Amino acid sequence: ALRRWGFHARMPAAQVLILGRAILLGAALTSVMVRLLVAFEPAGLIEALRPQRDAPAALPILKRFETPMKAVIQRVSRARVEIEGREVASIGAGLLVLLGVERGDGEGQVEYFADKLPRLRVFDDENGRMNRDLKEVGGEILLVSQFTLAARLEKGRRPSFIDAAPPEDARRWYEDLVRRLRDAGVAVQTGRFQEFMQVELVNNGPVTFLLERRAG
Repeated sequence: ALRRWGFHARMPAAQVLILGRAILLGAALTSVMVRLLVAFEPAGLIEALRPQRDAPAALPILKRFETPMKAVIQRVSRARVEIEGREVASIGAGLLVLLGVERGDGEGQVEYFADKLPRLRVFDDENGRMNRDLKEVGGEILLVSQFTLAARLEKGRRPSFIDAAPPEDARRWYEDLVRRLRDAGVAVQTGRFQEFMQVELVNNGPVTFLLERRAG
C-alpha cells in the first residue's frame, strides 16, 4: 500500500521523512478546503441571505446590497439648460435637482421625493434662517436626469456605472417624478433625457444637499 504513495524499501530515511511530511501537509490542506466549501456552499449562503418571516434580523443584511435613488439639490438664484447652443429650460430662484436612478429603484422612492422636495425648508426667512420651503418663496424646480450619480469610484480610475438603472427604467421614474411634482402644483422645468446638456447655475449660498432613499 505504501508504494502507491511513493515509498519503497530502499528509500533513504531523510527522503522518507520528507515524503511523509508532504503527504500529511496535503491531507491537512484538503481538510481545510473541504471545510471552506461546506461553510460557503452557494445554496446555503443564498438561504442565509433570504429574509425569513420568523427572522426579521436578516433584513438589514439585504439592505446593504440595495442602491438608493439619489438627488443632488442645489439652491439657486437661477439655472438653465442648453442643448446644442439652444436654451431648452430655465428657472429663477428655486432648486436645481440632479436625479440619479439606480437598479431596483421604484415607485416608493419617487413618491418620497415628490413629497420631500417641495417641503424642504432650505430658503431663508426674514432672519436669515433656513425656514421656508419652495412654495413659500414662489420658487421653481429644474429637474435634470443625472445617471453619473450612480457611479462607483472606489476601485481604479474609471467610474463604474454597474448600479445605474437601465435607460427605460430611469426614464420611467424620472418622468413619474416630474408628473407627481406638477400634480402637486409645483412649477417644474426639465432637461432632456439622454441628451448631452450644458447646465448653468448660480448656487445661492452655496447651498447643496444630497438626498437618498432606498427601496422599501
